[in-house]
Amino acid sequence: MLDKCFYKIFVFEHYREKSVFFPRVICVKQDKTLEPVVRVEVESQLDDFIKRPLRLENPKIYHLDVGAMYPNIILTNRLQPPAVVTNEDCIACIYNTPDAKCRRTMQWEWRGQIMPASRAEYERILQQLENEKFGKPPRPFHSLDRELRAQTEKKRRENAFYVDTVKAFRDRRYEYKALLKASTVLCFPNFEEKVALEI
Repeated sequence: MLDKCFYKIFVFEHYREKSVFFPRVICVKQDKTLEPVVRVEVESQLDDFIKRPLRLENPKIYHLDVGAMYPNIILTNRLQPPAVVTNEDCIACIYNTPDAKCRRTMQWEWRGQIMPASRAEYERILQQLENEKFGKPPRPFHSLDRELRAQTEKKRRENAFYVDTVKAFRDRRYEYKALLKASTVLCFPNFEEKVALEI
């Protein structure tokens, strides 16, 4: 059940009398002609809350609080240990530049669990390797020499798409947090004082 008194106070004190309302925040970067439409929509929903405080419909819950753990893992390259084949391979690599970050050496602690493959899984992997072709000209994995096998297994390169996506996601998260703080100050000027008094 929703608190009817809270919505009445919000609608009459903050929303209508002081003209502080959500559509202004929503329409900051959009067309200003949307403001009256959004205002009417929000007002009708608030009036409906006051008329029917006992709600039976399922609410729509939007979870916007995204923890920074996974972005930090990806951005700091701590997802896996560095996979450098040899210094010669790195020198010959086309992505080898003075500012390359793929060669960073970091302290790595193994936190995985060892789950050895069964005989059937081992044979299935061998069968898969027999069918796949590697190198130029293409040939089965077992016919590759040791150096080519190591290069196929270990050589990894950072995919910029994922890192750029995570960075954009992180920046958007900070932007939304700033907008939330600004809208809270606009809609509830004494919000921080009330919270401090309650504590």
